[in-house]
Amino acid sequence: MPDSHKFRIAIIGSGPVGKLLVSSVSPHPRINYIQFESDTLPLRPSFGYGVGPQTLTTTMRLNPAIGIELRKQCLIGPVWMNFRHGGEEDSALPTIEVPNGEYGRIGREELLDLLDSFRPKDVPETQYGKKLKSVEKVDGELNLEFEDGTLHRVDALWACDGMNSLCRSLVQGPEYKPPKYSGMIVFRGKVESQKVVEYIGETFATETYMFIGVKGWHVLTFPIARGKFVNIAAFAVAEIQRKRGREYKTSMEELSSYFPNANNTVQTFLRVGIQLSLEFWFAKIVAVA
Repeated sequence: MPDSHKFRIAIIGSGPVGKLLVSSVSPHPRINYIQFESDTLPLRPSFGYGVGPQTLTTTMRLNPAIGIELRKQCLIGPVWMNFRHGGEEDSALPTIEVPNGEYGRIGREELLDLLDSFRPKDVPETQYGKKLKSVEKVDGELNLEFEDGTLHRVDALWACDGMNSLCRSLVQGPEYKPPKYSGMIVFRGKVESQKVVEYIGETFATETYMFIGVKGWHVLTFPIARGKFVNIAAFAVAEIQRKRGREYKTSMEELSSYFPNANNTVQTFLRVGIQLSLEFWFAKIVAVA
């Protein structure tokens, strides 16, 4: 390698994995990193993650500074999930705890901000709106073509862009199978915890609950942002896949139709989610074949 040439690494994807990777690399005078993200700013909302013991341990090993901060910001406790019947009111099902008593919750926005705060100063800002179209190897280098028509030449590529990515098909080769619609959709909301306390009760604003439905649906709720907000994720069966853009507005009538025989607590969560949520959106769920 000529002394004047820096080894260029493209990181495809700027979600939690991509940000954790770029925030954990060791600086080197002969290596340049450049990160691309297909989504555009402002990013679409996505509200909360469960952070299991394996993630807490792995993060500490990969980057102890990030691991320590992640533990500070997560709401860590022994309970993975408090299960409730979604049709029969006040019908509790078994509570599941993790073996070593450490399971956390954190909002996606919090997590991305945390990881960005550790981004090396010599790594340029992420380039958004860059969806990878093709990769071609030429003379030992990689030519990257993006759907917006831009081209970049790099020496290596790190793939962090999820199951719908071009990179996944390149890595898996003949074994690759595209993801398929799973037949389920999710409605997600982010509500101030005080509103949940007011309408449903303090317990449901501070603990993690899974309401199991009677016709294939379930509703997951848990606190994020150190307890300031509650994440609501309502999963339902939808055999026909409908296309809905970011601006699509879901009505309460439509929302209720996906959760038949829901008890009063679940109905209140749905109503609070759609009426009081800072952001409310719909998404389909895909699965790897």
